[in-house]
Amino acid sequence: RRERLVELGITHILKVGPVLSNQHPQDFIYCRLYVSDKETARQDDIRREFGMGLAFASEALDLGGRVLICCPTGCRLAVAATV
Repeated sequence: RRERLVELGITHILKVGPVLSNQHPQDFIYCRLYVSDKETARQDDIRREFGMGLAFASEALDLGGRVLICCPTGCRLAVAATV
């Protein structure tokens, strides 16, 4: 999997959710957003975290990098962060 990310030119990985570990810290720059999709999640916390994610992704792109956005299930939090 690491080889495929390198092949695609991924330089930065934005992880959305608290349970994902950084598997290749020597190869990619990571940022983790501590966001939950549970009803108890506070909107202020979600806004702050997504704001940090936007800043991370924007900086990566400004530097000519490519960003992979992922979450534990790959279908809810990552999509929300991308939008």
